[in-house]
Amino acid sequence: MIKLRIFGIDTVFTFGFFLVISLLSLWRSPSVGVMAVSACIIHELGHCFMSVILNVKLVGVKFWAGGVLIKKEKRIIPFPYELSILLCGPVFNLIFSMFYAVGGRYDAAVLNAAFALFNMLPFRTLDGGSILALCLERRMRFGGEVQRIVCTALGIAVILFMLATGTGSAVTISAIAILTLNEAIG
Repeated sequence: MIKLRIFGIDTVFTFGFFLVISLLSLWRSPSVGVMAVSACIIHELGHCFMSVILNVKLVGVKFWAGGVLIKKEKRIIPFPYELSILLCGPVFNLIFSMFYAVGGRYDAAVLNAAFALFNMLPFRTLDGGSILALCLERRMRFGGEVQRIVCTALGIAVILFMLATGTGSAVTISAIAILTLNEAIG
């Protein structure tokens, strides 16, 4: 684990993050690993950009096997602010995807678009899951438990489907397995 303080923000890089990038580089090519890290940085810059605009202080960033987690200051953040911050990461990936496509970099365009869509899955450590949790908390007393059970079942179903049909790469199946395990253990 590598711990740094960057612009006053506690930043942690875990072994798992480097393992996933390394596996991706070995599975495809080093350039795909670099593009994946770039897409990740673009995504997180989107969250940071909106946080700065809305005056929400970031206190920590953790790069782990399941992606990147950003910690915000401990204060109540209005629902529209929280939603805007969560959506801005995938939006940045989609914007960059369009720029890459116009520039003829279709591999980077596809990777950024896939990264945006992947991040909208309903797992709690992803933006889609954080958005779902935010909405469920406003509507249901046990929204977190419902989400945990549904996402665990969904993750298992997706992995079994990919294995049965041969449609998922080892990296994709591993990423979904990590997210599903994280949901299952809470």
